[in-house]
Amino acid sequence: MTGIISGQLNPRNKDAIDWHPKGLVAYGCHTVLTVVDVASYKTIQTLCGHERTINLVKFGLQESLDENAYGLKCVSSDISGKLIVWAVIQGKKEISFQKPGDEVIQVEWYTNYDFYTDLLLTLHASNTLVLWNTKNGEKFWILNFSSKIFDFGIDPRNYTNIAFAATNSIVMFLKNVTISDTPILNDTNLQTIKFSDEGSSSDENQIVQIAFHKSYEDLLFAIFPSKVVLLHTESKQIIATVNTENMFPLCRNHNDQITILPYRVQSLGDITPFDTLKDNKSDKLNFIQSGMVPSLGSNATTVRIRPMDNIQMSSSQFGGKHL
Repeated sequence: MTGIISGQLNPRNKDAIDWHPKGLVAYGCHTVLTVVDVASYKTIQTLCGHERTINLVKFGLQESLDENAYGLKCVSSDISGKLIVWAVIQGKKEISFQKPGDEVIQVEWYTNYDFYTDLLLTLHASNTLVLWNTKNGEKFWILNFSSKIFDFGIDPRNYTNIAFAATNSIVMFLKNVTISDTPILNDTNLQTIKFSDEGSSSDENQIVQIAFHKSYEDLLFAIFPSKVVLLHTESKQIIATVNTENMFPLCRNHNDQITILPYRVQSLGDITPFDTLKDNKSDKLNFIQSGMVPSLGSNATTVRIRPMDNIQMSSSQFGGKHL
C-alpha cells in the first residue's frame, strides 16, 4: 500500500501530527520531531531537542507577505510541558519555554486572518490557558478555569472568540479575548451550551474534540466517542448529528452535484434563516455519512485534513480533498 511511512511510535505520540499547506507533514516520533515531504515520502528534517515524549505538533501559519518573509516555523510540546519553536528549513531550535510541571494538552497559533504570528495559545492539564510570546518565551497572561477543559478552538473569522470543550458535555464560548488583557470569565463574555442526553453514560457524553468550520462562519463541530454534532454558534442550535462507529466517516453535503465554494466566498448564514429554523426545517441542512474509511489495520486515533491555498472546483465527489 502506498503512502505509508513505516516505523514505531510511542502511544503518547498519537496526537503529535500536523499538515503544512505546502505539502509537508510533521509528526513526533518518541522525542524526535520528524518532517516529511508527502510528495516523495522523504524525511527532510529530524529535529532533536526534547527529552520526553512529544505529544503535540503545530506548524506555524503562512509566512508574512513582505519581502523578508518569515521562515517555516513549527512548535512541538512534550509530556513534561516543554515547548520548542523550530526553524524547520534551517533545522534549528529557535526558543524553548514551559510552564513547569504542567503538560500541554492543546496548542494553537493565535492570530487573525491566518497570517504568521509570534503568539501561541496553550491549554494545560491544570485547566489554564496561556498566551505566549514565542520570541522571548514570556507570558502575556494566564487564564484559570474552575472546571476541567479538554480542548479549545479559535474562531477563524474572529480571533477574539474561542470555544472550549469542558466536562459534562459542555461547550463554552469565550468572547472579547485580547492580547493586552487577561480574559474575564463573566456572564457577558462567557456562554455555555450542554449536549448531554438523559440515560447516557458519562463516557459517551464526553467531548473529545471541537473544531470550527474553516470556510463557513459560526459553525462548530463537537466530536463525541460515538457521534459528531454540528452547532451554529450564534443561535446555539444544533444543525445536525451524525452517529459514528469505530471509524470516522467521510461527510459531505447530500447533493453531489453542488460544486465546492471557493474559500470563504459565502457564509452559511447568508443563505439560511437561522432565526426561523424552529418553524422552518430546511432540507438543505443535511450532514450525512457518504462513506467509511477502509480498515487501517488498527483503530485510528487522530484525523488531520490537509489545508490548501485554493480549493479546486471539481465535479468529482472527492475532488480537491486530502486526508
